[in-house]
Amino acid sequence: MSAQLLGAETLGLFRGIAPIAGGVFPTSVPDVPSLSSVDAPRVYLGTGYRDYLLTSQRELSAILADRGLASEKLLLREYNTGHDLFPWHFAEIFAFLDRGERPARGGLDARWSAEGVPTEQSFVAAALLASGDVLAATADGSILRRTSAGIWSVTSVLDDGEPVAWTGLCVAPSGAVYIGGEGRFSKSADGTQWDPPAQLPELGFQAFGASQINAVASGADGSIVAAGYWTGLRSFDGGETFTDLVIDAGGYEAQTASLHALPDGTLLAAGYYDFIGKGLVASGGVSAAAHSGSSEWWNAIASGDGVVWVAGEGGVVQTSSDSGGSWTTLQTPTGEDLYAAAVLDGQVGAAGGRRGAVVVSTDAGATFDDYALGEDRFVGALVFLDAGTLLVLGERGLAATATVTP
Repeated sequence: MSAQLLGAETLGLFRGIAPIAGGVFPTSVPDVPSLSSVDAPRVYLGTGYRDYLLTSQRELSAILADRGLASEKLLLREYNTGHDLFPWHFAEIFAFLDRGERPARGGLDARWSAEGVPTEQSFVAAALLASGDVLAATADGSILRRTSAGIWSVTSVLDDGEPVAWTGLCVAPSGAVYIGGEGRFSKSADGTQWDPPAQLPELGFQAFGASQINAVASGADGSIVAAGYWTGLRSFDGGETFTDLVIDAGGYEAQTASLHALPDGTLLAAGYYDFIGKGLVASGGVSAAAHSGSSEWWNAIASGDGVVWVAGEGGVVQTSSDSGGSWTTLQTPTGEDLYAAAVLDGQVGAAGGRRGAVVVSTDAGATFDDYALGEDRFVGALVFLDAGTLLVLGERGLAATATVTP
């Protein structure tokens, strides 16, 4: 919609435009003239990596580059959540469109140690392998591996000719690895060789022609679950075939951002419209669970030693110690949206998100320490490497570790 104002007939009417949650559709590309002039409007772009309109933003970005828009005229804001216009957008948008002001980047806080990674792509998912290695996926289709000695390498470029934001990554008890994002799914026996990315069928609500999945989870029984926008699927044969999994957000299929399978067979889901859901993979359904907090998007689920964390907007975290039967709100010291969570055990957990926000608790959420990166880059994934080391991954190749102490 707003991108149509870049067309030749309307260009110049506004000082700037801000397409949020999208860009252009192939059937409605405006006739954009050259944007190399100093009078060209400023453009602010922002679409979450768990958004089905991310492809549309990529299309618009390519048009802007082709038409010569100067770098100082463009602000691309990266974040790891879904389809929405968020309250924090407004101040950033107006400051940039009116005055050309950009958020201050800052620098990495002294408690964090940067790691050298062979990519400038943004990390959006990660998982710890039994070997102690870490697999990390990016927003442009790359899969990287970090050895237990801290050495990074690119192991695969997993796409189908177009970039894929792999926002869901899980490791099965067998060691098999499953990955999903932007409506694609792939699997690997050990995280090295991958099947070609595939689109999964829509077996419930029909919206896209294929399931627009954001998240994957693997159960203790070897099952696989995938879910995203108005869709849920399950497999009991290693991802060869899938059946419908209803994730009911209260009379409609949920817009799922994250999935998590507990050792007792419980399946947890979280996503849009303040949705946290609970069910069993074997039963074929998940239904909304009552909880005390409130968040337009719940973005991440993690667990350890029977304790579950769900992280959402505004620095809000929900926790449960009875497999999602009841929930308690944890008060964190940040007001930033949270996109990632990691739980080491019943006492230690962490969450991270927008603008380098990281919070850590070592006393089961009774108190939190502010571990903010100091640098304005979103956090897309968190991994506890051991009892005292937290790995943070995120925007533009962010990889850093910190020692977690009580």
